[in-house]
Amino acid sequence: MLKIRRLLKEVWVLFVMQFKTFRLMGPMAVVISGGLPLGLIIFLKFFFKQATPEIILFIISGNLVISLMSICIIMLSQSLANMKQIKSFEYYAVLPINKLSVILGIVLSFLVVSLPGFALLLIIGSLIFNLWVLPHPMIIVVALLTAFSLTGIGAIIGVYSRHFMQTNIISQIVGFGCILVTPVFFKLEALPLPLRYFAYLFPTTYSAEAMRTTLQGICNQKVLIDLLILTLFTLFSFYLTAVKLKWREN
Repeated sequence: MLKIRRLLKEVWVLFVMQFKTFRLMGPMAVVISGGLPLGLIIFLKFFFKQATPEIILFIISGNLVISLMSICIIMLSQSLANMKQIKSFEYYAVLPINKLSVILGIVLSFLVVSLPGFALLLIIGSLIFNLWVLPHPMIIVVALLTAFSLTGIGAIIGVYSRHFMQTNIISQIVGFGCILVTPVFFKLEALPLPLRYFAYLFPTTYSAEAMRTTLQGICNQKVLIDLLILTLFTLFSFYLTAVKLKWREN
């Protein structure tokens, strides 16, 4: 219990530090987390002129997942790569803190700064498709677990990439790969049979499904199962970050 309290205290302190550092990046974070998904929504509006409510839910929820992926894989890995380049890890390495605290502090600060982008995405997406959604409060838990389940991937890319250019390339390939091979914008049945089994290995599969349901104001047993699986992905992500991440050697 004391270890958990200490970890939470460390995360809070590092969150405040990172938030003060990132406050000048607010507009950039909003553009990265909301600009690309919003542009995709506008493009898909021209593509699906007579979209059904089901298709609209796939589009809006899929873009929310893309937004979270952009933060936790692309932005996180690039931030860590930059920290490694300016030798910030040497500063954190001598402090009596958990590596996980640093990662969570960065991710939470990005999420808070990007909140306007999420809200904008929901509002404009609803306006464009003329379908107003009233999300269930559990969507907040879905978003947090999605973010935490992807942090391990972003952290590993950022810490172990040799240089910033490599980080940029790998993070975008991995990030958008997670979107393209999982049923984020389409049903699982639309994938070829081998890819269906492969999709179950990615947290975005369960995140997109839970996001679609909670956007309808529903929280059923299926959502709870998705949250349980996302929790397992989150624990594995935390394990990779806290135990397997060796930035002191870098």
